[in-house]
Amino acid sequence: MANLSKNLVVMILVFLTIGLVSLGCNTIVAETDSDPTETTVSEIGTSDPGNSGGGDTQGGMPELVISVGHAGMVVTGSCVEAYGPITTEICVKNQGDGSADTFLVGSSEGSSWSIGGLNPDAQFCLQSELNLSGETITADVNNQIIESNEGNNTWTIPYPTPPALCSSPENQQPTPEPDVSYEGVSFSYDPILASSVTPEVVPSQEDAAVEPWNTPEHLLFTFYGFPLADTFHTPQVMVFPTEPYNAINPTAGDVIYQLQLLLDSKPSDPEDIPFLPVFNAAQFMQAQVRYFSFQNGEGVRFLTQYGQAAWPINSQDMFYTFQGITHDGMYYVSAIFPISHPNLPDPDSVTLDEAFYDNFMNYVDGMEVQLNTEPPGSFFPTLQSLDALIESLLILGV
Repeated sequence: MANLSKNLVVMILVFLTIGLVSLGCNTIVAETDSDPTETTVSEIGTSDPGNSGGGDTQGGMPELVISVGHAGMVVTGSCVEAYGPITTEICVKNQGDGSADTFLVGSSEGSSWSIGGLNPDAQFCLQSELNLSGETITADVNNQIIESNEGNNTWTIPYPTPPALCSSPENQQPTPEPDVSYEGVSFSYDPILASSVTPEVVPSQEDAAVEPWNTPEHLLFTFYGFPLADTFHTPQVMVFPTEPYNAINPTAGDVIYQLQLLLDSKPSDPEDIPFLPVFNAAQFMQAQVRYFSFQNGEGVRFLTQYGQAAWPINSQDMFYTFQGITHDGMYYVSAIFPISHPNLPDPDSVTLDEAFYDNFMNYVDGMEVQLNTEPPGSFFPTLQSLDALIESLLILGV
């Protein structure tokens, strides 16, 4: 009987010891409606939250927030050989003044995890093998904890940006050579735009009497075999050095400066778009305005027509132009390509009477609206083919 009493005392002490130990530990258990093998949870680099489950032991109220929530792939270097599974990391923090008892963290797709309490300023992190991109994560999803702020418990996991794929030498495709390369300028073009392109260096043209038309020595690329004939403008790309241009032509220097300001703000409907070289005519309109970059610069593309008097917008005089500048500001590029549209009239069919001249500004506004509604592929050549030429442009200079 004495041995039985002694053994009973020992057993009571063992059970008390196990109970006290269990009270001093936090537990986290995956609770999900999906296959339990699909979700794993672990603590990541955090200290013991230190909550014994005793409720508000700090004299204040807890406040639970999702301090970290992101999904992504495991990447050990700057790239991956192949895309792997997307996993999710979630961290919950108690940024309040009081301790929180055991609570659930839940996702909008149905998974949940039990966290065995958090002391003030404590944080607990878990990982899930589930891809929870776009899902909303909620701390204390069942509202078990009375908090100082009940409105900041949720966080939506953003969709991750896939890492770069590593390219092995045997899988690398050779970079195609540009169609044209001359004096530090190169580009490629759709064969429909020309049968050949002739590059040349144009000497400086200076005349103090007509300073706005002065141009420095520059590169000119002329397109032969262009698909439109009998147009006013010659299809060409010009590359000007900016400092020499400004030195002999302050008007052009101001245009370059205005283009830089325009590219900084990129208004969707600019009242006027800078253009070089200077024409002895007025810019009637700006349609199909688009800002985009070439290989080492940026600029603006638009359709326009110039004239010295009121004249119908037509396929013989309208042209596509790109006005851009290299990122270092050293070179200015001006591209001019005639362009047509089947909905534009033959100018000889338009009655040029007093009513046309009096209403010319409203007429131009209406033509801009009409041209802006036309699909890019309905022009000839297409806007896509001309944009691709400009995007391939690389201007390194000599």
